[in-house]
Amino acid sequence: MIESTGEAKLRELADLEAIRDLGRRYAHCVWQKDVPGAIALFTDDAEMDTGDRPPIIGRADLLKSYEEMFAANRSMATPPRVPVTSTCEAWWTAKR
Repeated sequence: MIESTGEAKLRELADLEAIRDLGRRYAHCVWQKDVPGAIALFTDDAEMDTGDRPPIIGRADLLKSYEEMFAANRSMATPPRVPVTSTCEAWWTAKR
């Protein structure tokens, strides 16, 4: 079934809002120190490049890294920058 122009536009707007909401959900999880909630926002093959060490690849390594960062009282509260394009990539940044 081919979507009408109106249906396609509505779907596009819903998709864009879901992407924008990702940053809000991530920030909330981090501020609440909800490590499992934050990690659940990533795909299984996610990569995070904080710029101060090699990229962290995969949920298991992300979980370990987040737990270490929270234990060391490092803040991960910088929301992700998500450029909204046809191919969406997210750059995650961390602040000390």
